[in-house]
Amino acid sequence: MSDDFTVIDTVAAVSQEAPVFVLSFRQRDEVAAAAAGGGWRVVAARRSEGLERRFIASGASVAVIDARGAMSDGLEAAKILGGPIAAHGAAMLILVSQSDSVHMRHFY
Repeated sequence: MSDDFTVIDTVAAVSQEAPVFVLSFRQRDEVAAAAAGGGWRVVAARRSEGLERRFIASGASVAVIDARGAMSDGLEAAKILGGPIAAHGAAMLILVSQSDSVHMRHFY
């Protein structure tokens, strides 16, 4: 992992700043580093197991789902997080490959 960011253990995370929650199936470290470079505190994951619980525990107000190279996984993650994100007034940003942009309608 890069030294430019810290992956926060959501169970032990105690912060006054709301972090960004990053789920990237293929490029977690790169996406987390980009978010950290923008000044965000990052909670990063590679897998969907316990996704809803981990997102809520993170305290994040923004979830980034990196579906590049993992469209099916990204769609499933968006379905899982849609309810909790709406319930908490959070936001979701989905990253897709240019060749997959025709599938964006499935995320709505």
